[in-house]
Amino acid sequence: MGKILKFPSLEQYLAGLKSSGGLWEFDPGKFQIKHLEVEKLALDFGVETTIQLVSCDLTKSCAVVKATSMYQGDKF
Repeated sequence: MGKILKFPSLEQYLAGLKSSGGLWEFDPGKFQIKHLEVEKLALDFGVETTIQLVSCDLTKSCAVVKATSMYQGDKF
């Protein structure tokens, strides 16, 4: 028989990130989150992301990427 995994609710998860410093409010109602934490959230909650390189100019140290995320069949 397989293991039963219990994941915290998103609210609990975000509260943990706030207390650990992975997420913080910089203006009322506006938050910043570390990239590593975004990757963990996507993995834990089943978000799939595809990234497409649109433009890259190494002489200007500049790149443009397009990211599309899917969660339960819906694109964002």
